Amino acid sequence: MPKKKINHNTIEQKEFRVFNPEDVKQVVEISVKPKPKLEELETIEKIKDLEKKIMVSHMHAAGTKSEFSGFKGSEALRHAIKEFKPDLFISGHIHEAEGIEEKIGKTKVISVGRRGRIIEI
Repeated sequence: MPKKKINHNTIEQKEFRVFNPEDVKQVVEISVKPKPKLEELETIEKIKDLEKKIMVSHMHAAGTKSEFSGFKGSEALRHAIKEFKPDLFISGHIHEAEGIEEKIGKTKVISVGRRGRIIEI
């Protein structure tokens, strides 16, 4: 289906048909993907080539061991980790996950929990 630009957003239109014995209706789904602002693009370029990168978030990333809690992590954070490849990602949303360490690619992922932690960099 066609893509259109409206107010700096890319609109992708998908067409679906719903068949009813009495009539046929056309349903259109529209998804909006905001175009990054110039300032965001400049920030991304500055971050990509830094020698050391540390990402800190209250929320944990999707697919991490912290999901044992039943609380799904953030897909956006997982994408950011894969995209920017920080050396270290620290989160603390799931207090019971305190001390869990793992890797996403080459990024060391640490859940610090309630008591915090001293981390040598």
